[in-house]
Amino acid sequence: MTEVLTSAQMRAIEDTAFRSGAATPLDLMERAGQGVVAAILEEGMRRGGLPRRALVACGPGNNGGDGYVVARLLHGLGWQVEAAHFGVLDRMSPAAAENFRRWRQISETSRWEADSLAQQPPGVVIDAVYGIGFRGLWDRPPVLELLDRLSRREGWLRVAVDIASGVDADTGRQGAEIAPMDLTVTFHAPKRGHLLLPGAEIAGRLAVVDIGLRPENDAWRGDLPPVRRLERPEADTLDKATAGHKFRHGHALILCGPVGAGGAARLAARSALRVGAGLVTLVCPPEAVAENAARLDAVMIRAAAELPALLADRRVTALCLGPGFGVARAASVLAQALTAPAVVLDADALTALAERREDAACHPRRSDPA
Repeated sequence: MTEVLTSAQMRAIEDTAFRSGAATPLDLMERAGQGVVAAILEEGMRRGGLPRRALVACGPGNNGGDGYVVARLLHGLGWQVEAAHFGVLDRMSPAAAENFRRWRQISETSRWEADSLAQQPPGVVIDAVYGIGFRGLWDRPPVLELLDRLSRREGWLRVAVDIASGVDADTGRQGAEIAPMDLTVTFHAPKRGHLLLPGAEIAGRLAVVDIGLRPENDAWRGDLPPVRRLERPEADTLDKATAGHKFRHGHALILCGPVGAGGAARLAARSALRVGAGLVTLVCPPEAVAENAARLDAVMIRAAAELPALLADRRVTALCLGPGFGVARAASVLAQALTAPAVVLDADALTALAERREDAACHPRRSDPA
């Protein structure tokens, strides 16, 4: 079970932690920066290594404060790090300003120019300009234009802190065309904008970092809606694009039994949805349509009369036959079912298959006598 938050809910959780004394803004920035660095190092292991150099673009808000922590920690690990600031310094929050000050004790902030960046060898580009507070009023800063051009070059790893700059954390909408990230590192829980298009495609691989916000901090006051809890597979489970026509992601056909015998078939249908099937169709006897429709969402329900046409549909890429289906009925469609690209046989279908093989063994074909 994964919590999916709005930006207002996330801020309320943080504010509750601050009021209770469980954490300070500086604490959370430090933990967030540590989490980003850990996720980058893990990504490096996944890729078999990364160049130990980073360009960090920091904005004027708390997202920029996180970026300065990331820059400082990577520098402490021996990386070559350049950080550039975007925005008005005197409008920074106290915590962000403190992390800016700590970075300035290590290095000056850089003034990035297109020509100088074009000559940089590959490394890690870290976007910490805008965070979850972005609301669609987009005046794209030159530093992000430069980073966008740079990250499209081969060999660069593009990382977003919390959410890619220019993506609305509540709607997933983008303020302008944004190059997809390779990795987005967010904190405490995913936000809606990480899962809604086009934000879901821009996010790349999503890593969720624990920054020590305890469950008791999830209570807030006012009229904010409750946290929405969604069933969702881990980000690495699916190796497919999130956009495109539903048939691009496969059509699973589940053959279901009569009234009172459809539980296993419904579980199979839900499982097919969860692992990423673009379309799932459950076929059942006419009298079982109402029962299955009342217990399934996002699954197409079809009566058994449509089964021949569905079995002949080349867009069906996976088929499940057997649970509660009946041995005789399973035997009648077994031969055609086995022609599907991927087939799962269970229960009555296995019995039908076994009987078919036994029958073949008992009645071998005989050659004509010489």
